[in-house]
Amino acid sequence: MQDNTVFVDEKVDPPTLNFAPSFNVAVPFIDRHLDEGRAEKDAIRTVDESVTYGQLAERVNHCGNLFKSLGIGQGDRILMYV
Repeated sequence: MQDNTVFVDEKVDPPTLNFAPSFNVAVPFIDRHLDEGRAEKDAIRTVDESVTYGQLAERVNHCGNLFKSLGIGQGDRILMYV
């Protein structure tokens, strides 16, 4: 399985998600849009604001640096309850 991909196994009931051993959710949801030239396109729109893929990438990077400052390293798992 290619890095940063998800496979839906529909042969089982209920269907299950199988993640690649190396998976970073930011790659399919944010980074690929930057790579494909959509940095200035809206990624998120609310009543109060629009956030481009470029801005979202900056915010995600800021959060990553915060986690790093807290001692959370690459490969560590975290759960975010939003």
